[in-house]
Amino acid sequence: MIVELDPKGTKAWGIYPGGQSGNPGHPNYSSMIKGWASGRYKKLLFNNKPFPSNNNIVFTKTFNE
Repeated sequence: MIVELDPKGTKAWGIYPGGQSGNPGHPNYSSMIKGWASGRYKKLLFNNKPFPSNNNIVFTKTFNE
C-alpha cells in the first residue's frame, strides 16, 4: 500500500498479492501477484470527509459512544 498524505486530500494505492482472503487454497490467491510484482497498484477509495457522498460506498456503520 502506498499512501500520500496531502493537505488537499489523502490518496492511497494498493494491491492484494495473495488475494483479499490470504487463503493459499483459494482459486484467486495468485490473481494479483503479477500486478504486485510489477508495481501496478490500484487506486483505493479513501474518505477525506467524515460523511462522504460517493456512489461507490455501499453501506456505512456508525458507532455510538
